[in-house]
Amino acid sequence: MNRFRKLLSQTKVILLDGAMGTQLMEKGLKAGDIPEMWNLKFPEVIEEIHLSYIKAGSQIIYTNTFGANRLKLKKGGREKFLEKVNREGVRIARRVAKREVLVAGDVGPTGEFLKPYGLWEEEDFQKVFYEQINILIEAGVDLIVLETFSDIRELKIALEVAKSVSDLPVMASMSFEKGKKGYRTIMGVSIKEMVEELKGADVIGANCGSLTPWQMGEVIEEMRRCTDLPILAKPNAGKSMIKNGKVVYEVKAEEFAEGMMEVIKKGAKLVGGCCGTNGDYIKKLSEKIKQWEE
Repeated sequence: MNRFRKLLSQTKVILLDGAMGTQLMEKGLKAGDIPEMWNLKFPEVIEEIHLSYIKAGSQIIYTNTFGANRLKLKKGGREKFLEKVNREGVRIARRVAKREVLVAGDVGPTGEFLKPYGLWEEEDFQKVFYEQINILIEAGVDLIVLETFSDIRELKIALEVAKSVSDLPVMASMSFEKGKKGYRTIMGVSIKEMVEELKGADVIGANCGSLTPWQMGEVIEEMRRCTDLPILAKPNAGKSMIKNGKVVYEVKAEEFAEGMMEVIKKGAKLVGGCCGTNGDYIKKLSEKIKQWEE
């Protein structure tokens, strides 16, 4: 049995990792820089971040490859590094994870739009996802995670590609915001629509956005009513704000962990953090999960 599927069947709650991008910003990543290029420039920093989550209790870590697709790298003039950046992202994560922790190949959206909103055809996106996902699989990930999508069409393309090239498990996650019509992605996708369109995924869920853990709990509760699939939740540490010239997040580690316990009770099986979180957030969440399971 695949190690991820075994973990899924034997574990009540699976602890994911926390943020990568905002952690890199704290370590010197400048606006406009490509986070994934740090796999080549500063691999020791990526390793340090992964290790902080492993020491905190993460059972799955995400590779630093979220934006390492051809279209995003091309914008920064770095497309020639596509294969190397993805392979190095996996190599760094694999080295620190060893055999105790699983490595998820992280795939984000292209950053572009399909017609009629953009210039791209579905076949274009298929090629982009095929290229990156194949590299991640060849490099040795345990599963694929598709995260922070807002367009259900784009996510479906990525999911179909991932399922067509391998039998590895795939987690699929979208970002929701709260509006007058309830929770929707910025492209107007509802939770129910997401669930109906992603039946081929092994895990579905929500991540990022500006939601607090308690609001994420409402998303997960609605999602649980629509599906029997395992659900993941990886919210930000609430909303971001500028304080003394720095970006800070409103929800602190202890409060975040308390909120995430409510998310678990609402139906999430895989939990972690997104923007604004760090090893301390994951450690406090790990401690609360252990107390809850005793």
